[in-house]
Amino acid sequence: MRVEKDYRLGNIIDAWYGREFVQRKACDFVGMVARNQETFGNFLATETPSDCPSHLREDNKFIENATEWWWCYFYDNHRSIYPHFTNSLRDAITKYGKIKPPTTPHTLVIHLRVGDFLRLQGTLDVHHLVQAIDLLKSTPDTVEIMNGGARFNCDSKTFTESNELIQKLLEMVSNKLPEANVKIIESDNADDDFFRMVNAPMLITGAGSYAVIAAAANRGQRLTPALKNMNFTHFGTDPCTHVFEDWHTYAC
Repeated sequence: MRVEKDYRLGNIIDAWYGREFVQRKACDFVGMVARNQETFGNFLATETPSDCPSHLREDNKFIENATEWWWCYFYDNHRSIYPHFTNSLRDAITKYGKIKPPTTPHTLVIHLRVGDFLRLQGTLDVHHLVQAIDLLKSTPDTVEIMNGGARFNCDSKTFTESNELIQKLLEMVSNKLPEANVKIIESDNADDDFFRMVNAPMLITGAGSYAVIAAAANRGQRLTPALKNMNFTHFGTDPCTHVFEDWHTYAC
């Protein structure tokens, strides 16, 4: 498998599950990690999804007008895939066995994708993420704000804009939750950030496959944006809805 400079875990997980029933995406993409690097992506390259029912392979409508399955699986008429995808991903994560526990039982993790996302797909207004806190069942005592890939594949201007946006989010959450320990998690480790989201008792994300796939694997309360397409904000919004289990979308 060819070594790539970028480690895009969300895309790797997408390809890992999608290759089982959508042949339009190259299986080699699952191996888009350094061979000698111990990563969850490398682990997935040797694993087969545990729950990929035959009806997904046979449903032509599921992949109609799509070059990859990820384009489809957030829409209402395709949400039947979530239980199967979630089972497979959770099984793989358990087998990998390197998840750190949350800081407290009332920890909220917030992930707003920035970096190159700002100029490629656009990002959400931070006010929407802060307002989503009102939908949580309990009040967080700890809030961990991910740096959202601020350093990933962007120029100095975009890097500065990313940090300003994350700092704005920090200030707004701190004002909303004055008694909580609110902090930014500075990390360049995609696996650590992913597992932090997966294991969060409460999770609020912006757009992007990386965070939303983490929401699928998470077992706590999850809130993701009510978008027509979770990867492209300019496609517009949808009404708020229940996705499955304890996962809902919030207005944006």
